[in-house]
Amino acid sequence: MTITPPLYKALHLACHHHHHHPAPLVNHEGTLYSFPAFSINAYGLSELQLDLTDDQLAAHSAASWRGLLEGTAFGTAVATAGSLFSHRRFPGYQALPNSLKALGAIIVIAPAAAIQAERRGLEYDRTQWYA
Repeated sequence: MTITPPLYKALHLACHHHHHHPAPLVNHEGTLYSFPAFSINAYGLSELQLDLTDDQLAAHSAASWRGLLEGTAFGTAVATAGSLFSHRRFPGYQALPNSLKALGAIIVIAPAAAIQAERRGLEYDRTQWYA
């Protein structure tokens, strides 16, 4: 699997500019990790080469999907409660077209789902790298 985060691109460029290898990575407990390998792809972008097993990829994917479902459920609950409250409390809300009401729900649900999916994926990463 190949990942191309901007931070690693910057590290790669700095590493090649000075023609030396950076210091090893150290986690919060002082455990040393070897610096990951870099390569340049056909587009001239720096790529981080990670050796991940199929089980690790599947577990990361499962964690992200779980977060997506959690975020969607939470966002839907908040959007539904907000819509019901607004419908009862504000006459102007009742007059809005359903498409605008749906947009309001999407504006709440989509970020909640994306944020929670990312949080669960990062949580899984921390269990693998900083355990």
